[in-house]
Amino acid sequence: MELKCYEIEPGHVRVEPARLKRDWMDETPDGHAYRCLPLTRANSHGWELLCPLGFEAVWNGEPGIDAIGISVDSREENDAAESQNQADPSGASATDEDARGELIQSVLEAMKQSTSSSESIAVETFDEATSASSHQNLVDHLLKTYADSAPTSNQQEGNAMDPAVSEEGQPSTLQSRMTAMIKKNELKIREALGNMNLSRNASSAHMIESHFGNGILTFNPLLIFQTEPGYDLWISGPSNQFKDGIQATQAIVETDWMPFTFSVNWKFTRPNVPIRFEKGEPFCFLFPIQRGAVESCEPVITSLESDPNLKEVYWSTRVKRNMASMLSKDPQERFQGWYMRGNDPISGDPGTTTHQLATRSRKFTREAS
Repeated sequence: MELKCYEIEPGHVRVEPARLKRDWMDETPDGHAYRCLPLTRANSHGWELLCPLGFEAVWNGEPGIDAIGISVDSREENDAAESQNQADPSGASATDEDARGELIQSVLEAMKQSTSSSESIAVETFDEATSASSHQNLVDHLLKTYADSAPTSNQQEGNAMDPAVSEEGQPSTLQSRMTAMIKKNELKIREALGNMNLSRNASSAHMIESHFGNGILTFNPLLIFQTEPGYDLWISGPSNQFKDGIQATQAIVETDWMPFTFSVNWKFTRPNVPIRFEKGEPFCFLFPIQRGAVESCEPVITSLESDPNLKEVYWSTRVKRNMASMLSKDPQERFQGWYMRGNDPISGDPGTTTHQLATRSRKFTREAS
């Protein structure tokens, strides 16, 4: 089955096979939690979305959208976190500083080289643009504004509709006035971009937000997933990973037809408790499920007495397990090694031909654009 992921902003959020290991499982004596096969299979049963930046969020307990405060790490802190993680497989070569510098220069150059036949572009354009909530919003606003007013082939640099006078006393073109406005507002533009503390193409404003209120923290991964017909995606937080003070919600999305993104939401469980997400930390866990599987089930409850063979195997296995736990020196036997091996606990014969010791999700391959 093909599972396709469309990136709205390439390199914004990494999608990786879900990890097997958990810190709390590492801390159990001899790592015995990993001997629970159902637990470890659930850990890696899908894919994870990794946070592109480090941040801290606090909910004050009120229901309003403004009740959550979000503080994004500085660029230096995010860069340090990145150096501790594996290199980004997206292959982006520019550093955050380079990307931000290129972005600023491209915006300024685009504006300086533009002109217009109307008086509609004024200093307010810069005020509105520089108050935009993200890198992308700012760039989109500025480029759209000046793309709409780009000169046509028959327009001359000197525009008779522009009666302004330059400092030298000569008639000024709108082009020169725009250049002056850019120069005047360049610091504001640089400041607006520089204060965002973002990794390349990643904006705290649209990536992490308080959108619904009621103590719900929202992640917007800017990815569109597409499954084959009849398959949905189960969306949740990382399996068997816990965060004090906040809990991921679960959702089922019909990704075989929905041509849009989905959000990932975490609900604060206690007010005034700072919650931290590290750069590279999973914030979402997903895997495909077949639509209608639950509805197709015919649930029945019956007594164990109705199946004498199952009753005998169950009680024999229960006694064997208890005796093994007390007497066996083999840790695998103490932890029900028969299940780990996929064998019948009484006969030792294979219980199924499709027994799995692990779930190994494949890495997403990148198609040429």
